[in-house]
Amino acid sequence: MGMSMKEEDFVENLFIASTHDYILFFTDAGKIHWMKVHELPQAGRTTRGKAIVNLLNLSPQEKVNTILSSRISPRGSLSPS
Repeated sequence: MGMSMKEEDFVENLFIASTHDYILFFTDAGKIHWMKVHELPQAGRTTRGKAIVNLLNLSPQEKVNTILSSRISPRGSLSPS
């Protein structure tokens, strides 16, 4: 699979996206947070990842429920391909 894992690590979701795509984070507070894929921190296959809560500006009680990748901007236009 191209990555090594430790016993306590697990892969919950795997996304395939272009650097021009957006990752949308839907929270239990009804908010949508978004980032361009190229803004996500890069890591090697043996590097430990970061928790999503450390990448987004969430309130203390807010949790991410769903994550989607999209070519359509959260502002309503298509991103360049």
